[in-house]
Amino acid sequence: MFVITREMYHAEMAAAVFDHLRDFLLSMEKNHCQRIEFLPIEVMRMTCEKLRTDDALKAKEVEAYVLAEKAQSEYEIESGALIEKRNRAEFGVLAAFIPQGLRLPAEDSYDIQTFKTYDLSGVLKAHVRKMIEDLPEDQREIARAILNQPSVKRRPVDSHIKYLLALKNDGGGWYEAGAYLFHLKLIPDLDLAEKGVETRIDRNAHCVNELSNPERTALIAIEKLANDFSLDPDENRLRENLVSFFRERNAVDTEVWLKTILEDDNWRPKLTFDKWKFKDITKPGEIEVHLVPLRDPRTGDVAKGLKLEGPNLVATTDPKSPIHLKWTTYPKKPAHLGHYLILVVKDTNDDDTGEELTRRTVKPGRQSLKLSLKDVELEQGETCAAKIVIHAKDSSGLILSTDESESFYIEGGLVQEEVVKKVSRIRNRAEAIFQAALKFRKSMEVDSEGWEEGRPRMYRIKLKNREVYRIVINATLYSIERKNITDPMSCGAWWADMRGRGMLEVQDLSPVGITVTGIEAFRNFTEARRDLFNLFLEKDEAGVVEVFDLREFKAEILAYVEAYQAMFDELRTRLEGTDKDGLINNLLNAAHSLSRIDTIHLLVGDSDENEEVILLAPTHPLRMLWAVQYQQLLFRWAEMLDGVSEDEATRLINRESIDKITSLNIPSAIAFGQNEIYINSDNIDLFWSVLPKGTTIDIRKVISLVFRLLGQKGGGEITSITPMQLADKVWRYLKHHPYVSTLRLNVINPGDGQLILNTIREIQRSGQFDDLNYDLAFFGDLRYEVMASAFDEITEEAVLSEGSQPDVDEDLLRPNLNPLFPKLTFSKKRVKESEWKDLDFREAHITVLIDRFSTKVLMRPTGIAQGSFCLHNLVAEYRADFDIKGESATWSRKVIPNKNREIEPTDTCAASIYGVDDALLRMGACFYDWGKSFEKVPAIQLELSDTDKYIISKIHENSDWVITIDRNFGIEYFDNPRSTPGITVRSYLIDYTPEFLEGVGHRLIVSTFWLSEIESLIKDGLRKMGIPGTGFHAAQILDILKSISGKLALKLINNPKDAREIIGLALTRLLLEKD
Repeated sequence: MFVITREMYHAEMAAAVFDHLRDFLLSMEKNHCQRIEFLPIEVMRMTCEKLRTDDALKAKEVEAYVLAEKAQSEYEIESGALIEKRNRAEFGVLAAFIPQGLRLPAEDSYDIQTFKTYDLSGVLKAHVRKMIEDLPEDQREIARAILNQPSVKRRPVDSHIKYLLALKNDGGGWYEAGAYLFHLKLIPDLDLAEKGVETRIDRNAHCVNELSNPERTALIAIEKLANDFSLDPDENRLRENLVSFFRERNAVDTEVWLKTILEDDNWRPKLTFDKWKFKDITKPGEIEVHLVPLRDPRTGDVAKGLKLEGPNLVATTDPKSPIHLKWTTYPKKPAHLGHYLILVVKDTNDDDTGEELTRRTVKPGRQSLKLSLKDVELEQGETCAAKIVIHAKDSSGLILSTDESESFYIEGGLVQEEVVKKVSRIRNRAEAIFQAALKFRKSMEVDSEGWEEGRPRMYRIKLKNREVYRIVINATLYSIERKNITDPMSCGAWWADMRGRGMLEVQDLSPVGITVTGIEAFRNFTEARRDLFNLFLEKDEAGVVEVFDLREFKAEILAYVEAYQAMFDELRTRLEGTDKDGLINNLLNAAHSLSRIDTIHLLVGDSDENEEVILLAPTHPLRMLWAVQYQQLLFRWAEMLDGVSEDEATRLINRESIDKITSLNIPSAIAFGQNEIYINSDNIDLFWSVLPKGTTIDIRKVISLVFRLLGQKGGGEITSITPMQLADKVWRYLKHHPYVSTLRLNVINPGDGQLILNTIREIQRSGQFDDLNYDLAFFGDLRYEVMASAFDEITEEAVLSEGSQPDVDEDLLRPNLNPLFPKLTFSKKRVKESEWKDLDFREAHITVLIDRFSTKVLMRPTGIAQGSFCLHNLVAEYRADFDIKGESATWSRKVIPNKNREIEPTDTCAASIYGVDDALLRMGACFYDWGKSFEKVPAIQLELSDTDKYIISKIHENSDWVITIDRNFGIEYFDNPRSTPGITVRSYLIDYTPEFLEGVGHRLIVSTFWLSEIESLIKDGLRKMGIPGTGFHAAQILDILKSISGKLALKLINNPKDAREIIGLALTRLLLEKD
């Protein structure tokens, strides 16, 4: 063992200070006074002697002294003499070493006002780096590996110097490196090795911190280490040895007892860290994390958010340009990984090396992050060198593996001022005119418009009354749409394999060739497309469909749409003109790629479990025509409001009706070929739609994956169902069950969980349930990092935003009076399709069932059913049939295009929407059936499986209320539940949304198995009316109520005072039926 003496340590410090101070003093001008302090007196004397004997300093006329109360050597000086030297008219450079704590007369005369302070902060750290470089190569790498550990970096620099002195003088490898850890305030570790060094060092530091905690006895500290870090105190009799060791030692004095463990021949075999055994769940070195290089060594490509300036990588503090960081983990899905800690630290040659600039905590399932540097405090144009460090940690916070990036520069970016005025977001420019007209009841004109500076993809419209509105566009979708407009001949047909990917970027897209043989109208279509899109570019080089006043291009859009429909009409004519199978096959084979126009075909999910989905773009002829019609309607309504009174405006137009207008279901499906069809399931916004493949089992899963790829965070809406609507049902439940202190929610197929999170926010924001707790359980077939990811993000943001999150989120994340029971808790359970029947559903107050039931797509004749279109062909409803036969319950739904009235009698937009959609659906049936199926359209068929019925039964038995959100499952399932063949669940409908236009989007159905509360209300009402009440009568009354309105039963629950009136309505209906 090499012993570091006090003299040896002081000599090393003196050498470090002298090297730096010598160069510093040589750079000073004449008559400069310098004070050096905060050093041990021995170091001051050694350094001063070196300065006084240096030839270059003598030539510079540098004078160096150590201040003393009474000078006893030539390099010491008293305060009076020092002041006299300072007061000379001319001299070289005067350096005074001021010992700590020395108090002398006239000390103000040599304070920092007259003697400049020498900054020592970086001198010793720089010397540590030099000491490392001077070591032999093998020792150098060992020293770096240890000194770069986070727990070691925090140690004082003097401990680093002592440690390096020991390595320098004793040589050796990992054994010696572990033995001298006591210099770093760590337990000597004679089994330290390169593999797992991060974990051993971090664990060692935790053990020292616990044992040296003055508030704990050694025994308590040992038990805490056993509980928190899986220490096995019985192995090697560690508990007994530690208690005996600390019986006569002060555990707080780490400098003494850590050294004793190595020096003492009795304790070294018992207490060095290699004798500390842990019940490892994850052994040191078993998990590895590796950052993907910021610059690809093969291609030279740099990560998004970085740019290449010469040989240097440069990032910015602009919040709009985060670094797109990626990493890999081995094994791919470590079982006991707790989280990742990502740090951005300075990487300079001065004392700031390793200084933390910002940090992020990331959940274990993720392997990518958009790392914003907005919190790094740099002025515009100011730069600093940095690097990224990632730690993989277990649940206790122990480091399992570490990696770091190459160095890069951070440049201070332009900081955008916060917009104080609330942003009035709209989906389309016509909404700005309409909303202003509804508010002020006068016609409005645009004063100015354009893209906002510093806020990409935000289009600002200012009206002449100074109202400002903004259209916000998803950045990825904007780039794709721009690609379509600037390259019209591509026909907007793209595909991308996004399996295992975190974010979709426009460069991921590959073109899909639209090859149409023998369809002469195709050439006219491409020419009309090119002419229209060139007009768009002339109007605004950065423009997209979302921001234009499409009425200016109406003639060209109609020509574009007419050319599109002409291709399908020509194909239909040619198919109708032949009965030859070979010719039919050739025609379909030549033309089926027409369906790919303006679609993005994506493969999503994992490499071993992929899904297919398409995005329908606003540049599609049918979508653009729909947008024209939508604008025309809103501008027409705005004109109607000019000059009317507020009451008249309310009677004329319902503001909420605007939100019900959606392009969903137009078209309802797109077929790419034989048995390949995609169903319009959700809108991303007013213009873009998501169409999962018709064979998709879990729609919410696919939608969540798509939204994640786009970085799209909406308000949680699922087509027509909003968080506000769901919150209203939960609010009613809570009002009817005031005893509930912790609301237990089960959610099946939650997707990203945004709907549920925003529902809870609405409940909490109401102020009526401030003390309510929330306990949620999510079930579905999604990866854990995707399932209910909104809840992961809110907890991550709580850690990272340090109180800047919205008030309602702070309320949700604030701990209760009892910290063991947080206000918001949630769990996730991944369930494969084959596992549902084995799942033991926990009891809950409410279970929410979202898009659980899988469907299949068939081609069905349109028949004589009522058409689907309404409101000038802007809204399309599904028409549904329901049938029960034996054990089967089946719904069949389809969109049947039909003609509707035009907004203006001379217009043709409504007719064109009908014609194009009808042609697209009927020809889609031909492509799907690969034959002449002109009389058919795509139909969605839902037949409940045994698993479906099992789930319905179980969740009703285990929940007070069940809320079903589904597009295809209908209320018919709950009609006459006591007698329906094949249906064993005894559940009742108590609410239903929507009752108007219910075939457009999703339905929200509230049902219950437990009728005791409802029955008691009905029996009490019957008794007061003089009618004997029984459970049978109660159930019969409830069946009648739901046949009148789905809301009457819920009204009965929440307004028991109205029971007599509601029951009277049911009895009247019953009497009329008998008559």
